[in-house]
Amino acid sequence: MIQVKEEFKNLIPPLNDSEFKELEDSILAEGCRESLIVWNNILVDGHHRYEICTKHNIPFKVINKDFEDENEAMLWIINNQLGRRNITDFARAELVLKKKDILLEKGREKQKQTLGGYKYNEPSVLSNLDKTDKKQYNTREILAKEIGVGQGTIGRVEVILKEAPEEVKEKLRCGVDDLTINKVYNEIKIKKRKEEIENIKNEIKNNNFRPPNEKFDVIVIDPPWPYNNEDNYDPEYFRGTAPYPSMSIEEIKSLEIPASDDCVLWLWTTHRFLRESFNILDYWGFRDVSILTWVKNKIGVGHWLRSQTEYCIMSVKGKPKVNLTSQSTVLYGKSREHSRKPDEFYTMVDSLCIGYKLDYFSREKREGWNQFGIEKDKFK
Repeated sequence: MIQVKEEFKNLIPPLNDSEFKELEDSILAEGCRESLIVWNNILVDGHHRYEICTKHNIPFKVINKDFEDENEAMLWIINNQLGRRNITDFARAELVLKKKDILLEKGREKQKQTLGGYKYNEPSVLSNLDKTDKKQYNTREILAKEIGVGQGTIGRVEVILKEAPEEVKEKLRCGVDDLTINKVYNEIKIKKRKEEIENIKNEIKNNNFRPPNEKFDVIVIDPPWPYNNEDNYDPEYFRGTAPYPSMSIEEIKSLEIPASDDCVLWLWTTHRFLRESFNILDYWGFRDVSILTWVKNKIGVGHWLRSQTEYCIMSVKGKPKVNLTSQSTVLYGKSREHSRKPDEFYTMVDSLCIGYKLDYFSREKREGWNQFGIEKDKFK
């Protein structure tokens, strides 16, 4: 009696309705021409054919195959499925990720046997795996190359497998409803970020978002400029939008700036809000003295010219102390996550400005700087 093992069956990408009907019609007309593969009475290959033949009492042939264990059988199933031409990229990526997990598990078991059963913790086990296996199956680059997709596809599939409902994953496996990996991934990303934005709003509301009581000699401020309607935030197709709660110009203008009588203030902005920035500085009681231009390592989006720069207006009140040496109005730095400023900027400010420092709307801890903001540990 042939047994159907769920762990094996789940490794077989499902057929959509039309594909299953086509196979069924073929078997009804011509019989089951391909043999089923069985190991220890467990069905290894031919699950769809077995279902159809059992349903219609159609005879079938069986080939018994020998495997060392279940892991070996599952690897055979995966490699056999990866050789098919009619499975979706999602199904391929899911299979190759399962293949990686099985190979890592085999590596752990092998090491336990070699070490006489001594149980190491997970990081130690992974770090001591055979280098060939580790290189081939523990990197997205190699996994992607094996199935002919980009590295980003593997990463997106990992997120989908973790976050998406089972019915959505099933549709991606079958290739129905015009669903794509990118579309599902973007929907997950948008949903998660909107939830984060809502949590930030609630925290701001509950904490009243009051600035520190101290006065600071050096302040860097990167306001959440109103680039877009955040309800329409799309991290994939509108990269210029702000993935955080934005503020209106009037709300930014009304911020309490905890500046000492002699203070240097650095206001981050873009060309879109340059006019408003100078008006805001006037309202805050600062006079602009220079503009720093951050030249990024890659080009961005833009309606007229594509943006590759961002600006930070240096402004002062009173007579702050500065250590002017060779600081330039041009700063070259790598572009990273949305709104994250280059480390080179803070190095430059530290070399120029003297006094008690505050990073307003801070999202990253820095030595020698006080933080104010809701997302203080956003970037680590």
